[in-house]
Amino acid sequence: MMPVSRCILVCILFAVACGDAGNADRRGAVDRSAQAREDGSAADRLEAAVAAALDHEMVTHPEVRNAVVEVHLVAQDLHAIRAGGQADPAARRRMTPRTPFRIASVAKTMTAVVVMQLVEEGRLSLSDTLERLDGVIPVDRLHVLDGISYGRQITVEELLRQRSGLPEYFFDGEWHDGGTDYLRDVFANPTRVRPPVEIVQWVIDHLQPIAVPGTTYHYADTNYLLLGLIIENIERKPLPQVYRDRLFSPLGMRDAYLEFYEPTPHGAHPAHMFLAGADIAGISLGEWGGGGIVATAKDLDRFFAALAEGRLFHSRSTLDAMIPDDEVEPGYGYGLGIARHTETGVEFWGHTGFFGSFACYVPAARAVVVGTVDVFTAIDDLVSALIAAALEASASATAAR
Repeated sequence: MMPVSRCILVCILFAVACGDAGNADRRGAVDRSAQAREDGSAADRLEAAVAAALDHEMVTHPEVRNAVVEVHLVAQDLHAIRAGGQADPAARRRMTPRTPFRIASVAKTMTAVVVMQLVEEGRLSLSDTLERLDGVIPVDRLHVLDGISYGRQITVEELLRQRSGLPEYFFDGEWHDGGTDYLRDVFANPTRVRPPVEIVQWVIDHLQPIAVPGTTYHYADTNYLLLGLIIENIERKPLPQVYRDRLFSPLGMRDAYLEFYEPTPHGAHPAHMFLAGADIAGISLGEWGGGGIVATAKDLDRFFAALAEGRLFHSRSTLDAMIPDDEVEPGYGYGLGIARHTETGVEFWGHTGFFGSFACYVPAARAVVVGTVDVFTAIDDLVSALIAAALEASASATAAR
């Protein structure tokens, strides 16, 4: 789901640490809608296939602590959602279909949608450069390679496409026993919320650019942190409020919020995440515009269904422009905040996130597939099984008409 090199990094960090979830928890919990019960064979097959897919993953990956998955056939308005494991293993709090979780880099698609809305409104252009942030960040020092400053040349499109040549602050740089320099700084002050401008300064002070802008694909959260700053600069309001005004409130994403950068909603208890076996819930990583959103599976479904069905833009061509035609690896392309996959022979597009989150749209089935599984190496098989379930149920529903 992510580039191979990034998958390897994630696999290194996610050590196998098996929690005792108990048989009942590992079987999961089904949330069956009234419409699904009434809609007959296709709904029943979809629910059975989704349940089987998650249960199989939790048996074959006993190290999985928590997971929730949802498949939504948009044309038939059929939903199947299932959860398993424990959201908080220490407290033995069960994972449910309504448990919120860190969506991590899936949030990049949301940030990209806001950017493209601003482009449609004529308030921003893909060819605009980081000169927009002059006075907000030290643009001339941001990207200096072989003595030449390229900061003012980096375009909005290059940021969206991960082609700015800027480094990734989580994973680039020297590695130590405690991870990279940035991660060591985070764990030295785990509850400190880092302003995005401060993170940009950290990148300038500690890391070197990867390539001349526009020449190389290099996945970097730095790009989407800068896009968040551009959004704030145009909207003249904090990024959490922009998300709420443009996405969360209009789409009914009732449980979504930007963690650490706005107050936690009353009663919100996100699923715990683990890094190298350690529970890191409550630790502020500084993801912000690149992946700081917490949401439920239903929230992600609402967003991706609206995106795929053309309800977030004035023109369908805007979404088409976001989906890549070219590839950066065989079967994998990265466009304007959307990754397109064809590795399995079935096209789908969307995004994945560091903590095992995923969200995608399958055009052949008109299906949204979303969820999280806290062991990243389980994502590919799980998503493939869920896509197969969506295709089969869609075909069944079509044949029944």
